[in-house]
This record gives sequence, structure tokens and C-alpha cells, in this order.
Amino acid sequence: MAYNKTIEQLIDTQIRSWPNVEKKKMFGGVCYLTRGNMCFGICQQLF
Repeated sequence: MAYNKTIEQLIDTQIRSWPNVEKKKMFGGVCYLTRGNMCFGICQQLF
């Protein structure tokens, strides 16, 4: 599992009003871009 879908949904609700943010599947998970530049992503850290 590359990322948690619940976290993705929480992030989506928080950034809904942000301008110029796009969500794209990358690196086996989801990445968020601002004007084509990656600003953050979702990953799962394994211990």
C-alpha cells in the first residue's frame, strides 16, 4: 500500500479552496502540484 485513501480525502477537503493546485498520481501514490511544481505528496513510512 503506497498511501492511505483516508488521508487523501482529508487533504482534498482542506485544499479545495486553494488556487492552482492539481492532484496527480505519481510514484505509486498521489502528489499535489502548484503550477506544475510538486508541493507535497502522500506516502506511508514503514518501520
